[in-house]
Amino acid sequence: MTVPMNPNFPVNLQIAASSPSIHSQVQGKAFSKEAQQKAIQRYGIAGRVWEAAYLLNLYLNPPSNSRLVFDPPFQTRREGSTIVEIGSGSGLVASNVARSLNPETELLILTDLPEVCPLLEENLASISVELRENAKRDVVLVRPLSWGNHQDAFSIASELGLELEPRNFDHSGQQPRYLTHILCSDLVYFPELLAPLLRTLIQLSSPPFIPIRYTGSEHDLQIIISYKIRSLSKETPFWSAFGVWFTFEPVLVREGSITAEEIRNNCPNGDSNIDRYISGAEPKLEPKHNSKTSRWSRLGSDLEGPSFVFIARRRPESYGWNVPEKDEELLSGKGVFTDSQVPKGDDTFEQLLFMALNGDGESDDE
Repeated sequence: MTVPMNPNFPVNLQIAASSPSIHSQVQGKAFSKEAQQKAIQRYGIAGRVWEAAYLLNLYLNPPSNSRLVFDPPFQTRREGSTIVEIGSGSGLVASNVARSLNPETELLILTDLPEVCPLLEENLASISVELRENAKRDVVLVRPLSWGNHQDAFSIASELGLELEPRNFDHSGQQPRYLTHILCSDLVYFPELLAPLLRTLIQLSSPPFIPIRYTGSEHDLQIIISYKIRSLSKETPFWSAFGVWFTFEPVLVREGSITAEEIRNNCPNGDSNIDRYISGAEPKLEPKHNSKTSRWSRLGSDLEGPSFVFIARRRPESYGWNVPEKDEELLSGKGVFTDSQVPKGDDTFEQLLFMALNGDGESDDE
């Protein structure tokens, strides 16, 4: 497949700034409608905040007053997370993730085409400086990563202290930082970019980005993908090929109940009346929905147009496969299990889409 010279400026580009959904929080003027319009003029598609970014924001960093409960929940690592976002665009998702980082132990790497990196640096400048001052090191990095470009990826690996041979780790005295999370927001759209995108996801979920000892067994690297369907017939081939290499499932959501601690902290007459609030005799502090009755539903099911947040993990058996050099063969699944040229695909996405079109099978289960 031929990748357009500049995929951010397709022919007859006509797009307008977006607005956040009712649940989302957007911090800073860098992502306002006015700022988006200016960024679109300079950076094209990359300057717009696309709808699935708001959904991913909600999952990764929900508003402080939110009672939403997610399954599975987003969790960083106690020992410190190393998070890479690919196709970061204007940086909305990254800006919110950055605000929740532990600057002492965590690292966030934003990536996009080289010509988009200045936009990311501009939009993340203030939070980057703040985190750097607290940690005395860079906590947020902006690096070029063109999809399918192995050299761009290896440059990031080198900066993380990762090499294919473990004996090289100690040469600089730097401890290797293996990836723990890969973030993707609204990246599945142009057919020409689907194979390069999949190729990059395969590379970033392989050594040296994960420890060599984990090949052949499931590594706990998570790929978190937010996605809104725009052209199903053009986008389905990606998911069919993606499912060959990765398992994935949708994030579910429901509204949780008020906690006893919250009741205790807000009880107007002190602990003496807390039992009345817990029992429901005083209704003021009751949530809109109780967690025991609020149904699980797919995150994004209340938005216009089918939208998803997927949690994906590399299939352990895939570490022994050869990655086809030709994009057409990668998307068709040829030669992955064996040397057979019989196309192979996965139907996970088709099953999830069928469920979405039939109400997602909402559940009352705990």
